Amino acid sequence: MKKIAILTALVALVVTCLLSAAFWWGTKSAASPAPQEVKTFQAGWVNIPWTGPTMPIDQAVGNILPNVAAVYYVDNSTGGWLRYFPGRPAISDLTMLTFGEAYLVLLTAPVTVPWITEDLIDDLVSALVPTTS
Repeated sequence: MKKIAILTALVALVVTCLLSAAFWWGTKSAASPAPQEVKTFQAGWVNIPWTGPTMPIDQAVGNILPNVAAVYYVDNSTGGWLRYFPGRPAISDLTMLTFGEAYLVLLTAPVTVPWITEDLIDDLVSALVPTTS
C-alpha cells in the first residue's frame, strides 16, 4: 500500500512538472511538450479537473480567458463555494487553481485545449515503475 502511495505521488509530480498550466491552456512556453490530444469543451457549464501546478487563476486560464464567464469551486474546509469572475476582483474570492482539484467553469464559447490521455498516464507510470521478471 505504501508503494502505491509513493508511486501515485511520484506520477503526480512528474505530470505536474511535464505538463505545466501553460501547456493545458494553450499559452506559449518553450518547455511545453507537444499535446497528446485535444479536448473541446462546449459553451455552458463544464467540470474541469486542474492538472497543472497550483497557480493564480488569471495566469492559469491564459488565452481562454475571453471565453470564461465564471469559475466555481467547493471549499472542502468550509463546504462553501469560492467564485471567480474575470475582471471583477471585488466579487471574486477564488484566486488560485490547485493541482488535483475540480472546478465548475462557465464557458461563453467552445474552447479547445491540449488534454492528457490515459495512454500518456500509462506511459508515465510504465516509465517510472521498474518491471519485475
